[in-house]
Order: sequence, then structure tokens, then C-alpha cells
Amino acid sequence: KAHDLQLDIAAEYLVMAAWLTFLKSQLLLPKEEREEPDAEELAEQLAERLRLLDALRKAGEELLGRPGLGSERLPRGMPEPVAIAVRHRYVARLADLLTSYSRIMTRQRSGGFVIQKRKLISVEEQLERLARMLTGQQWADIRAFLPERLDPGVHTRSAIASSLIAGLELARRGEVDIRQERAFGPIMIKRRS
Repeated sequence: KAHDLQLDIAAEYLVMAAWLTFLKSQLLLPKEEREEPDAEELAEQLAERLRLLDALRKAGEELLGRPGLGSERLPRGMPEPVAIAVRHRYVARLADLLTSYSRIMTRQRSGGFVIQKRKLISVEEQLERLARMLTGQQWADIRAFLPERLDPGVHTRSAIASSLIAGLELARRGEVDIRQERAFGPIMIKRRS
């Protein structure tokens, strides 16, 4: 719709009308001492700009009139690649093909990624374990009461956290004493006498 209105031509007329209005106002006003150029100079500048605008319009029309790339004129493009004929020779029996096909189809239908549930040690389990294993009156490192054969990483950290919480619960009940001599040092635990 904007092409139908020819906005570029309308804009040119608007600029020209503004200049003409300005020039007319300069001619009507009395001449005073001012630094602005007089109306004759402005008229000459306007005429020069209009000539330049007309030359630009003609150059644009000439460019648009040239054959368009891809519609009236086609590019040379890259040279055709050299075709190398490669012949593959596959040797397979029908049974091998069917076996491979069934493996692929089974793999696609097997479902998505399954996250295996980890067996983490709960606080309740470690509470029972500590109550059972704390028999003597000697101080012992709380890590000594961890279950054996723990996987390194998450399982070990989970077991240590569960042991600490279970030890704190037993201390709250008044069944054990807990001490730690320095920050990040070993946590010692013993049955209360």
C-alpha cells in the first residue's frame, strides 16, 4: 500500500514546499542586518539541491531498470564439482539384515532415559545403627560408624550427613556426648555415662 502512495515523491514535495515557504517568508520580511544568507542565495541553494535530487532519482531509476540478478540475469556461480563414483559392495544375508533391523527397532522403542534410584542412608537407619554400635565410654570418630562398602561421592556424603544428624538427635535426647575440637576437624562421639 505504501508503494501506491509513492511516499518518496510526497516527501520530496513536502521538503520543497517547506523551502518555498521559508523563502517566501524571507522575501516578505523587511531586510535586517543578520548573518543568515539572503533569499537569493537560499533560492540558488534550493535550485542546486533540486537538481541533485533529480539526478539521484534518475540514477535510482536507471539502477532499477537494469536486469535483476536471479530473475533476468543468472550468476556464474561456482564451477561444477568433480563427481567421484564410489561403489560400495555390501555382502549380507537376509538373516543378518533382519537381525540388525530388529536391534535398531528394539533400541528405538526401548523408551527414554531411566534414572536409577540410589540407595541413600536415611537418618532413621543411622540413628538405629549408632544406638546399637555405641557401647563403650571411649571417644570415637563418627565416621567409624558408617556402613561398609559405600560408593564414593554422593553415598559417602549422604551417610556422613545422616550420621551427624543421628548423633545430634541422640545428643538432644541425652544419650551421647559429641565434641569437635576445631573447625572442620573430626567429630567425636561417645555414649553418655
